[in-house]
Amino acid sequence: MHKMLGAYGSMEFRFAEGQFPSIHYTFEGLYGGVTDASLGSPVLTAFKEPKAVTKANTTFTLHGYAAPLQSLTITQGNENVYKNRPNSERMYFINRVTRGQVVIELPLVAVKDFIGICRAGTTGALALVQGTVAGQKVLIDAGQVQLTNPRYSEDSNIAMLTMDMNLRHTDAGNDEWTYKTQ
Repeated sequence: MHKMLGAYGSMEFRFAEGQFPSIHYTFEGLYGGVTDASLGSPVLTAFKEPKAVTKANTTFTLHGYAAPLQSLTITQGNENVYKNRPNSERMYFINRVTRGQVVIELPLVAVKDFIGICRAGTTGALALVQGTVAGQKVLIDAGQVQLTNPRYSEDSNIAMLTMDMNLRHTDAGNDEWTYKTQ
């Protein structure tokens, strides 16, 4: 077993068409040694089978538009630093900059002008619901998403639009996005 002391971490939510959603965690901490240890015996009887990101299981809107979603990532963006000073060796959490990336089917400009939204720096809402059964739903909401760096691609001869996202907080702070289960 590898031990880590004073660990700080961050996480990234990943949603991709036809795949199970996932949360990817990263941690940084002080080296705490390595020991032999037996593996535990987890009890997974309450575990629910995940549902893939599909039309039947997932709803998604971006800036008020129900965009056909290929993929979405939201990175918590915790910034942690290591300091080794006389009388102190530890990790510090110093900031959080929540970002992400979204890939959607490119809509007609008359339907939703995402290039104009990117150029203007306009913020808008993002909402994702994964799951359809009470007790097995995940809801992600962000009220002030700024879209940047639009670029085109194609998937099976379908025009796609990739955009980076800055999830901004309101004046109240600490409210860039919410994660809820329902």
